[in-house]
Amino acid sequence: MQQWFSRKFIDPKNPDVQPLVSSDFLEFDGNAQTFRLLTKLQVLNDKFGLNLTCGTLAALLKYPSVYGSGNKGGFKKYGVFQDDADIVHQVWEQTGLVEGCRHPLAYVMEACDDIAYSIIDAEDTVKKGYASFYDLMDYLESNAGGDEVVERVVSKSREKNSEFKAEK
Repeated sequence: MQQWFSRKFIDPKNPDVQPLVSSDFLEFDGNAQTFRLLTKLQVLNDKFGLNLTCGTLAALLKYPSVYGSGNKGGFKKYGVFQDDADIVHQVWEQTGLVEGCRHPLAYVMEACDDIAYSIIDAEDTVKKGYASFYDLMDYLESNAGGDEVVERVVSKSREKNSEFKAEK
């Protein structure tokens, strides 16, 4: 989306065109779209999206700042579109947070997100034939560095694989 809007609306010969395009589009990000989806686009019975609590919405904000505000809070990008600023300000007011300050559970959500995507990526890699189950196990064993959790996962995975093979 960023590339399309940049190509369509940014003209180096005519710098007046750029202000017509919101940073929402020029710096489009899935995290901000998730906030919009949950608060506006996923409509159930009213105009409040899924109507989640302010605490839940605050916890899902990986980047607690509004596009173009100039306050990224030390994070690499913004996390809420300008069009959704009124909603996020209500969330911050209700939770006692401010722009640039993460809810403590946002760190837990980020870790869960990273873990889930890592697992899904590994499964897709094997299912799509880019690497075999054995390639993945060898990689994990080679890079475990003595981590007991990784070693247990590899051991249990190999054990389950042997069971599946025995069942044909």
